Amino acid sequence: MRLRFVLALLTLLLVVTTSDAQLLRIGSIAAARFGGSWTLDGGAMTETRSKLENDANFGIGGTVGRDIEIVDTEAALSALLLADFNIVFIGYLDDADAKAFTADELDALVAWVEGGGDILITCDDDDYDAVCARFGAPVDDQTGDALVNTSGAGFGHPALQGPFGEVRQVISTGDVATFSETTGGLALMRNASNGAPSMLVGQVGGGRVVLLGDVDMISDYGLYTFSDSIFSPNDLLLGNVIAWLAGESSSGACLPSATALCIDDLPGDGRFRITVSYDTVLGGGLSGEALAVPLAAVGADQGGLFTFFDPTNPELLLKVLNGCAITGHYWVYFSAGTNAGFVLTIEDLVLGGSPPYVYTNLDLTAPPAIQDIYALPCS
Repeated sequence: MRLRFVLALLTLLLVVTTSDAQLLRIGSIAAARFGGSWTLDGGAMTETRSKLENDANFGIGGTVGRDIEIVDTEAALSALLLADFNIVFIGYLDDADAKAFTADELDALVAWVEGGGDILITCDDDDYDAVCARFGAPVDDQTGDALVNTSGAGFGHPALQGPFGEVRQVISTGDVATFSETTGGLALMRNASNGAPSMLVGQVGGGRVVLLGDVDMISDYGLYTFSDSIFSPNDLLLGNVIAWLAGESSSGACLPSATALCIDDLPGDGRFRITVSYDTVLGGGLSGEALAVPLAAVGADQGGLFTFFDPTNPELLLKVLNGCAITGHYWVYFSAGTNAGFVLTIEDLVLGGSPPYVYTNLDLTAPPAIQDIYALPCS
């Protein structure tokens, strides 16, 4: 009898532990605190909530195999409160409201993200951007209704090309904010009317940050409202962003950044991460990390460019090809139009433990065109 009791207790603990591990808790500011409609319990986001809570989208056996629990809170943000969440959502919240976030609450949010928390923030205009500003990206400008297009690193980034499909363009309505090019975040989508960033992603300490220039990109004003399925491009954006923040995106081992070029083997796998550093006596002495220019936007997802001193002047063109059936290796081809010293590093993020491919070019030396058909092992 005692053995059966112990086994039953262990089984119960295993079920509870597994269930807790599968649960994705999203914290959202209750509409009652700000008297608004653009929180996850507000009247303008009923479809948003419904799609997130649909087990066919997020649930055991769904597209992403974790159930979502949304927690609406009016309480002041604190380390203790935030510790209970995997993701925090900040909607269209008035900075001038009597219950607006205090400096201590904003500091608590930043500390939580630095410690590994993930946050989705919407900032439609400069009267509603206190949280974006605290994360270093205040609203730079704003427009009216506009399309928002995938751009640059957005092609292939798992926040856009995730388990729900690929996002190329979404609609936005009302006040639509854009951010400065110099905020430091990675611009994944741009406003069609002026080309400025309307979606940024970034890493803050151990956590991820996604900033949208319009809450209606993921509210009932942009989503497909006739079903709680993930259906429209705006729906795909919502699903992929949440999946990426939760670490559940099935694509993108490599996270592209301003200095990291990601190249696929299989579509969307982000297998290879390429970086280039330069160091030269040219120009009186220059050194730094080269800027990566992905070419997926023009259909060339197996290659990319790097610029050194001037973003308009490409210095290095590179591609990685699958030659596994021929030489048992991935092939690396690149050509550099420079005599500056540089170090090219290619990491295989899928084949764990494999040493990176490294090529070093001496300063004041014009490198030959490289065609290495034994660059990286396939297994």
